[in-house]
Amino acid sequence: MVVASQNKNLFKLFELNRKIKIIKINPNDISAMIHLKNSKIQKEEFYWGSSFLSQSARFIAIGKNVSAIDIAEQFGEDEEDFVLNKFIEIPRK
Repeated sequence: MVVASQNKNLFKLFELNRKIKIIKINPNDISAMIHLKNSKIQKEEFYWGSSFLSQSARFIAIGKNVSAIDIAEQFGEDEEDFVLNKFIEIPRK
């Protein structure tokens, strides 16, 4: 479920029509390389907020076309200081 609001208006509640897998993102995680079943790779970067006074949820929603995910973690002060800390293989039935 997702809860959304608008300025000076009511909250809105949304629910997906299908089940999806969700992976929680740790505070130091900065990006993920998402490996797709068609051998392509997609990069997703993680932010704490996308606009003024906002905060984004820290998770990845995994679709049916994903085979694995590499998650990079920042370990220093510089943006260039990062290491791949997790490899998650997505099992399918």
